[in-house]
Amino acid sequence: KISLKMRGVGADTEREIINYIKGINTCCNLRVVEGQTDISFIAIHRTAIGLKKFLEELSRRYGTYIVEKNIQKIITSYKLTHRLLHSGDKQQKRFEHVEPIPNKFEDMDKKILKTLSHFGRIKIIDLANRIEEDPAVVAYHIKKLEKDGVIVGYSTALNFEAFNFQFIEIDINLKHHGLINK
Repeated sequence: KISLKMRGVGADTEREIINYIKGINTCCNLRVVEGQTDISFIAIHRTAIGLKKFLEELSRRYGTYIVEKNIQKIITSYKLTHRLLHSGDKQQKRFEHVEPIPNKFEDMDKKILKTLSHFGRIKIIDLANRIEEDPAVVAYHIKKLEKDGVIVGYSTALNFEAFNFQFIEIDINLKHHGLINK
């Protein structure tokens, strides 16, 4: 997770920085925030060298505006937003980000994942038609990707303001993160 504190940024430059980050295919969850930092986003890279190259290019383009950079490696994520609207099911999703899963994906798996990342609510029949594969085979591959922990869940992105909530992200650094109950 990368957080940036900026200075001397006008509306046009801010829009340019946001569009630049939005255009990078390894960046997600971009947020413009109030508080200690101004922009926060997740950068997903296979190697430290890939992250280094991205940060070097970001600094080359916008380094004169960046006052402070904060980089945190995400180790574990918990999906808990379902608690806001539903008091019944206390199911919790936990995602480990420490050990990568060896990815020997077939071409069909890659097509499925790419399509699902853009159209998460697509019906299997429509997905199969889009990638020109048999629906039964597509359903099998999706179940396998779920079983193997590649697809870890499906969720809805809520507009919290519609429920009179404010979305506030709180980052807590733990010295002994291994002590969290697994």
